[in-house]
Amino acid sequence: MLVEILANTWNTYRMGLTNSVQHNDFDSSILFAQCMNRAIPQISRPEIPDFPLAKGLVDDIALKQNKWFWLLENQPKIEEHISKWIFVNLQKAQEL
Repeated sequence: MLVEILANTWNTYRMGLTNSVQHNDFDSSILFAQCMNRAIPQISRPEIPDFPLAKGLVDDIALKQNKWFWLLENQPKIEEHISKWIFVNLQKAQEL
């Protein structure tokens, strides 16, 4: 049952992430990715770095690109941990 509840949550976040990436809204995309990560139980959650911030004018010029790279690097980690968590819990449920 928990897997089904969390699967619905993750799918909602995935839809939001996909939509925000399609509209080049990387702040929202990062927020959705972080929410997906927070929905994973803490013992199974990957450590992801803080999202990029601009510390000056030069950083601000590259900020959008840095946010995109953050997503490319961290979203697969999050998806992998979600898949592993689901797989482990489905195996446990079958053993009962």
